[in-house]
Amino acid sequence: MIITYTSMRPIPIGRYSSKDQNIIIKKYCQDENINFSIPFPEFVYPSCFIQLFNIFGLASFNSNIVFFSSTQFFDYPGNTVELVNSFRVKFNTISFASENYQIDLNQNYKELEKIIEELRDPKQIKI
Repeated sequence: MIITYTSMRPIPIGRYSSKDQNIIIKKYCQDENINFSIPFPEFVYPSCFIQLFNIFGLASFNSNIVFFSSTQFFDYPGNTVELVNSFRVKFNTISFASENYQIDLNQNYKELEKIIEELRDPKQIKI
């Protein structure tokens, strides 16, 4: 199963419309030979990850998830290790379309932890 995820709130790389995020994700999926699915859009509220946690409940095991950008995690309010473990339970890979980057969560999950922690460092955020 392939799941895609977008967010309407501003992120460190700017504010992108749902349409623009969908275009970038769709192109990434085409380039990587991944079946594109209509994204789950996150709510616009700051530090809101309700849809993401809904995805954890809906995704089947061994799924793959494509985010618009890794910078969508910059305002994640919870524990990074717990979040990454939630990904590892359901997903084999996590991709970031705007960065053209993929992480194998079975082998390199620590890389995702590092990305999220670096994004949460206030010195890294320039909105």
